[in-house]
Amino acid sequence: MRIVLFGATGMVGRRIAAEATQRGHRVMAVGDQLLADADGVSRISAEDYAVAFVDEPEQGAHPRARISVAY
Repeated sequence: MRIVLFGATGMVGRRIAAEATQRGHRVMAVGDQLLADADGVSRISAEDYAVAFVDEPEQGAHPRARISVAY
């Protein structure tokens, strides 16, 4: 199974990712740090963020690589 795990950089998320991987699942770990401009404001909508992180595992263009969502 392919799993997109939000909050994967936290204490609980790391454990969930490790357990799922150990059980043979493909895990895409997503942190919660959005890119922001100089004023600290992110221009990325929740919809764009979700689409980017659902499309990436489906397309598989960047396996085992860190990606960012930005304009």
